[in-house]
Amino acid sequence: MDTRVIPWALSVVLLIVIIFMGQCHRCQECEPCPEPRTEVRTDSIPGDFSPKPYPEVKPVPVKIIYMEVPIKVDTGEILRQYHAEVYGRDTLANDSSVFVAIDWMITKNRPVYFKPEIANRKPVAINHYTTYTFENPPVNKYFAGFTTGRSPDEFGFGPSLALLTKKETLFVLNFDVLNKDVYLTVLWKVNFSWKKVKK
Repeated sequence: MDTRVIPWALSVVLLIVIIFMGQCHRCQECEPCPEPRTEVRTDSIPGDFSPKPYPEVKPVPVKIIYMEVPIKVDTGEILRQYHAEVYGRDTLANDSSVFVAIDWMITKNRPVYFKPEIANRKPVAINHYTTYTFENPPVNKYFAGFTTGRSPDEFGFGPSLALLTKKETLFVLNFDVLNKDVYLTVLWKVNFSWKKVKK
């Protein structure tokens, strides 16, 4: 028996043993990755508890109609009423949805200002959408190619097979058909990143 066959035969056997030890199937068949899901959270903001004052509105007469003046009048009373300042407040709407009121003042037979107050009592609903996505479960990956190179004395060439396991361990099997050599390479993932410690 050719003794050069022993090394590559042992390499093949070692690769098979490692695979069957669980590098490929350490757990049961993984379930399909769940579909992305979206959660909706609704916050209800209550309406206004108290009415908000708005800027005063200066009224502008649109039409003036002069009425007939009686012959007998109390001039003093007319002048007192004319120069008096009359204040009032009218509520136009007051229910569970809205509140509208107007403060006003009249003097010299003319409205001087209107000051509205409005409260929107309807609650406002705000929806918050959060989408969760899931990564695909890890799987074994297989690669095939060739290896070539040379040393000062000889040239090498042959096929190569590689297996990247779920745990990211890489097995590479190279077969040099010219020199009848077999090489097995095992590589483990090395992480050089360090988390920064917050002070």
